Amino acid sequence: TRDRVDIGPEAIISEMISELNVGHAYYNGRESERGPSMNVGMLGVDWEAGTGPDGKTVYRFGHIVRGAPWDADARNPLDDLGVEVKEGEYLLAVNGLPVDGSKDPWAPFQGMAGKIVTLTVGPNPTMDDKVREVVVRPMGEEDSLRYRDWIEANRKYVAEKSGGQVGYIYVPNTGIDGQSDLVRQFQSQ
Repeated sequence: TRDRVDIGPEAIISEMISELNVGHAYYNGRESERGPSMNVGMLGVDWEAGTGPDGKTVYRFGHIVRGAPWDADARNPLDDLGVEVKEGEYLLAVNGLPVDGSKDPWAPFQGMAGKIVTLTVGPNPTMDDKVREVVVRPMGEEDSLRYRDWIEANRKYVAEKSGGQVGYIYVPNTGIDGQSDLVRQFQSQ
């Protein structure tokens, strides 16, 4: 048998806190919504699938992922000068080839990260007289863009709920990157 040791409440609380206290462990909740893992050109878009007039699947630009205007390190290629793609428009062709709705919306962008790509887009799910071509350079990854979009969504939510009386600044850590984020966001608030 073991000898019994009396432990006071402070010791128990201390042990509980030490069990719960983990430094540098993060979870952002986005792991379940990952895009493809191969070299694919990314446009920073949450795609929406719809049905075209022929009954086939078509892809629409749902949410275009953006950071704040001051986020120069995370720019969406759809925001480049002259591109002007809008949420709700349809992606009809990539480099002149019609988008195949039976495949993922990323399929036409395989191997296109960092390369010049021509998109045919339009307000309707068909090739009509309102389509136009835009030239973009898809990104190789969009994690930093989605991170900045998440911060901006939180900032807008807090501003809306507080009537602009409360600011939102996300500081991910106390290192140089975190301090840079603090200064950048503080000045913009």
